Formats: sequence, C-alpha cells, structure tokens
Amino acid sequence: MDIDELQEQLPQSRECVKLRPLSKAGKVSMENLQFSAGSFDIWRTDCGIGVEASFDAPPDSCALYLPIAGAMEVRCRGLDLVSKSDSILVGKLQQTEFVRKHAGRSHIGVTFSQNALKRELSLLLDRPVTGDVDFAIEIEANTTLHGYLMSLGGLLWSTFANDKEEALPLRSTELLFRSMLVCMLEQLPHTYSSALKDPAAAAVPRHVKRAIDFMMAHLDTSLEMADLAIAAGVSIRALQSAFQQFKDTTPSDYWRQLRLEAVRRDFLVSGDLTVSAVARRYGFVHMGHFSALYKAAFGELPNETIRRGRESQAQRD
Repeated sequence: MDIDELQEQLPQSRECVKLRPLSKAGKVSMENLQFSAGSFDIWRTDCGIGVEASFDAPPDSCALYLPIAGAMEVRCRGLDLVSKSDSILVGKLQQTEFVRKHAGRSHIGVTFSQNALKRELSLLLDRPVTGDVDFAIEIEANTTLHGYLMSLGGLLWSTFANDKEEALPLRSTELLFRSMLVCMLEQLPHTYSSALKDPAAAAVPRHVKRAIDFMMAHLDTSLEMADLAIAAGVSIRALQSAFQQFKDTTPSDYWRQLRLEAVRRDFLVSGDLTVSAVARRYGFVHMGHFSALYKAAFGELPNETIRRGRESQAQRD
C-alpha cells in the first residue's frame, strides 16, 4: 500500500496525522482500529512496514502507548523516548514532534483529553486546575505501574474489540479509563506532581468541607451564599476567604464548576435529553451564557458532548 492510500484510511478524528514511510520503496503496511468513549480514545496499531507519524494540528490530549511487539520511538518535549517491545511511552500530543513505528511494531494506544486530566487532578487536589498537565516519560517493564497499566489497557481493549455481548457497560469502561489516569497522575512526574505531594494540600478546614458536601447534596437546587455559609457554620466573608486560601477560587465559582460537571455527566449518559432540559435542571437558565461557560470548562460545546456520548453508546449496541 502506498502512503496516500493509508492516509485516507485513517479515522476522521486523526486527520491531523501525517505519515511518512520508513522504507526506501515508499511502501507502508499498517492496520488501525479505533474506538471513542467520551474524553478517551483507544486504538490498536499493527505496523508491518515502518512508518513515521507527525502532527499538523494535534488534539489537546495525552497519549499512552502500551507495547505488544516491536520497537517505536517518540520525540516529545525534545526528549527521545524509545519502546523496545516492552516499555510504555507517555507524552502530550501537542508537544510530540514525531512517532516512529518500526516494522513489526504493535501497540494499544490510549488518549486522554486535557479536560479529563484536569478533572481528575482537580478531584485529587480538591481544587480547580486550570493549567495543562504535561507528561513525557518512558515506563520500564517489570515495575508495578507498568503491569497495572498493561492489564487495564488490555481489559479496556478487549471490551471494545470483542463481542458486544461481552462488553462492559459504558460507566464501567469510563471508570477504568479514569483509574488509569489517576494511577498516572499519582505515580508519574508531571507539572503538578509537587502539589500532589504537598501535605498542606489535604489540610482543608472542616467548614470548607461542610460547604462542599452541602453543594454536592444540592446540585439541582438554587443556592445563595448565605445558604452555604449557614451550612458551613461560618460567616459569608470567612467562607469566601477560606475558599480563596485553600481552593484558590470563590465558593460561587466552585459551586458553578460542580454543576457544570453534573451537566456533563448527564450529557454523556442521557443522549435523549435536550441541552436546555439538562442545563435548567442544574440552574443554568440562559443558554448562550451556559454554552460559553461549558466550552470554557470542557473545551467543547454541549451538543458535541452529547454527540460523543451517543457515538460511544452506539459502538456498544
């Protein structure tokens, strides 16, 4: 097969990928099978003849390459990472110069959007995260982390690629993807590693925790600052000061983010609902303003999230 034929066969979601043959004959031999699940993508590549991939406009995602056979090289953030049929490679696609797959290379790939990374990191830090999470590392074989990621990746791939009757429910696969993310965030070096290791990060005052618990229990209820202060047992000013100190945000912004995340969860699992119905359930009444807030938080419009949820569900049916 020539390079143009292979380029045309790439999934639409990977149209930013540009391929270059490694053989002098200019021929390539590569098979790709890809599935999407919300903020996550998983695929398998089997490369018969070597090929190099570069990116014109890569998605804002982190890629995890789980080896099956053969060698691969990745240049990310100026670092040359090499997988010789055993080591796992992790890198941010926007910082990746090329991915070079040699003849006989096979791997399972998983991509996590930056929004998914930020959401999980926000939960771990118990505060909003706005900056990007960057990885560029090789995970050696015979380590606990390597074995854990390989096992999870294999389980996820089998549930997408095998018979539909044996597939795990959508919610279960999402939790498996998130489990991989949390494991990476807790054990690999990245831009927020020091914050995760800071014991002061967990020292959140009880009145802040009470306010957050109250928010979580009333996601579909209209709340005022006075309601939160009463639930927390402190004054409005004291609550605002504590949130600014320990969450680096205001109670109102924290409350809004929780409701946006609740909306997103409903979009992903309830594809038959309208945007306005879900938004109003959680107190967003002005659709134009809501859409702008949603895109700022998750990098996509509400209708795009609903479509992704429907596509993921359709792949299971």
